Amino acid sequence: MARNLVENGQFQYGFYREAFKKINILDAKNISKIPNIRFWKKFRLKEWLAFQFGNKNYFGLVAFYNPKITALIQFVLFDKQKNKFYHYQKNIHPREMHNIQNISEGKAYYKDNNCLMEAKSHLEKNEFLFHSELNDFRELPSLKADFTANFTNFIPMAVCLPFAQNRAMYSLKSPAKLQGSIFIGKEQIEFNPEDSFLILDDHKGFYPYHTRYDWITGAGNLPNGNFMAFNLTKNQALDPEIYNENGLWLNNKLYRLPLVKFKQTGNIMETWHIYSKDKQIDLFFHPKINKPIYKNYFIAGSEYDGPMGEISGKIKIKRQILHLNNLFFGMGEKKHVWI
Repeated sequence: MARNLVENGQFQYGFYREAFKKINILDAKNISKIPNIRFWKKFRLKEWLAFQFGNKNYFGLVAFYNPKITALIQFVLFDKQKNKFYHYQKNIHPREMHNIQNISEGKAYYKDNNCLMEAKSHLEKNEFLFHSELNDFRELPSLKADFTANFTNFIPMAVCLPFAQNRAMYSLKSPAKLQGSIFIGKEQIEFNPEDSFLILDDHKGFYPYHTRYDWITGAGNLPNGNFMAFNLTKNQALDPEIYNENGLWLNNKLYRLPLVKFKQTGNIMETWHIYSKDKQIDLFFHPKINKPIYKNYFIAGSEYDGPMGEISGKIKIKRQILHLNNLFFGMGEKKHVWI
């Protein structure tokens, strides 16, 4: 049975195979030593709605990101065949962004004179809609996108992970079949549900002042034609063997995955190794393109890399060994934020 994220002022920690009934994160009590002031909790809350999408020729990202000091919207598209990268980004005031409050039924929205981005979620109908119009972004061509994602037959992964006593993060992730189109200048790109996907990522949390995490996601068809998507993260959650957001979707089934480590050389564009202690997970991420975001406001700032690239290796699920070849595509993040 669906439950609220917070019950009687307390976070409901755990890994769930359904969406929370209500994302009432501001109802949490005593998240810090500062008295239970709602204004302070709103300021400390970091939240974003994002999704990755793609097919055999394209991989993309859309994000509404609001850490409350500043905010930004992103539309990123990578043409794998032409090795061409489109990166639309705008930094905005946090109050100008309408954040989605409840992913089961809600909307994220931003509009100004050259930018419109709107996402509508109707999870009870297994539907997610997105519309965007972007014009006059420096040398970039105009862009218009319309997507409809269908979550039928996919099980969502919802988690609530502790950072401290009654201070936590929440996320919901789910793959979906994608239908829609993108117009870039005069070029039209079609996405059909037979071979196109979307991975939804709704996220809110009372993160530590210094936040660090590594993350990778990917989706696509395996050599035998089965659809697979996964999410792997190493963050600052307490007792991460139990509390993590590591999962894999194979066709219409969702499997939990163990704690992983990320091995990197220090050069973000060199191969990453993502693995678990028991070797159930043994993946290699080969970045192709990256657009870092480095900000320093003295008392706050960020060091963010979000490369996209090919993924190879293997994941063991029960008695199966799933082999990923370099046609499997995804993105990673390495992030340090202090705020």
